[in-house]
Amino acid sequence: MSLNLGYAAGGGIFAAIFALAVWAQVRSTAFHPFLYWAVITATTTLGTVMADFADRSFGIGYPGGPSLLLVLLIASIAIWHWSEGTVSVQTITPTRVEKFYWLTILFSQTLGTAIGYWVAGTDRGGLDLGYELRVAVFGAGLAAVAIAYFTRMIGPTLAFWAAFVLTSARRYAWRPHG
Repeated sequence: MSLNLGYAAGGGIFAAIFALAVWAQVRSTAFHPFLYWAVITATTTLGTVMADFADRSFGIGYPGGPSLLLVLLIASIAIWHWSEGTVSVQTITPTRVEKFYWLTILFSQTLGTAIGYWVAGTDRGGLDLGYELRVAVFGAGLAAVAIAYFTRMIGPTLAFWAAFVLTSARRYAWRPHG
């Protein structure tokens, strides 16, 4: 935004960086922490721009961003499951599975960002919950996921993705948005 490119152009730049990072990670024949964290950083950056684009440029506001991103996340997981028969993160070895993994990480991270913006936002339909209530909401959400997992109400895969979204949301809910 400081370069006056807008969210669409900025998103295109960060999408290219994300694609390049995923390409390098998937092509690698061994685990390289630098490549892994480069992709994580790219998902975080692109996810932030995507969330901003959804609620600001696309004009669907804070409630619309998470709704759209939830649909994209569910579609990503559904197609991954349909294609592979599982969405487990325990083994991400075939190239196709790793591509699904990174796409799902991107949508999960972006959904979390959009939820964080929504609960902290003071305009565009934001809930403006206040700092203390935001801490309580995301703390309770993470506690609920942990309890559901340890009481075997949900499996490890659902627990992983739910916790991933909630921790991403928590990260973006701490600062005011308006």
